[in-house]
Amino acid sequence: MKVQGMVNPGSFAVEQIPGTSRSLVRLFQNVTPCQKDGFDGFEYDEYHVEVETWDGVAQNVRDNYNEFLKKGMDNEVDRSNDALFRAQVETDSAVRDMDAMNVDQEYRLTLLELGLADDI
Repeated sequence: MKVQGMVNPGSFAVEQIPGTSRSLVRLFQNVTPCQKDGFDGFEYDEYHVEVETWDGVAQNVRDNYNEFLKKGMDNEVDRSNDALFRAQVETDSAVRDMDAMNVDQEYRLTLLELGLADDI
């Protein structure tokens, strides 16, 4: 997506997502100085990728910038096509529901394996 900022963002930023073990990788492309309508800063394309956090995540992004950029571009949601956008939202919701169901089933199986539950 095209965004504007007051400072040059560089090529990427990695931010820890509070309360999780995940990080948001923000990738920047086509950074250009911008002066219009009283705004004096930069305009650029920004893409996002969410990853597990580990000590070498920033170096990994630096070493594999093009792969992360492609993934970020693939993650970009095209809101101009309403049917496609709604399908993406419904798919994301279904995936989250299935993930939650898998976690619940794994928890129940663990309880049974540990002998902490008779029947679940």
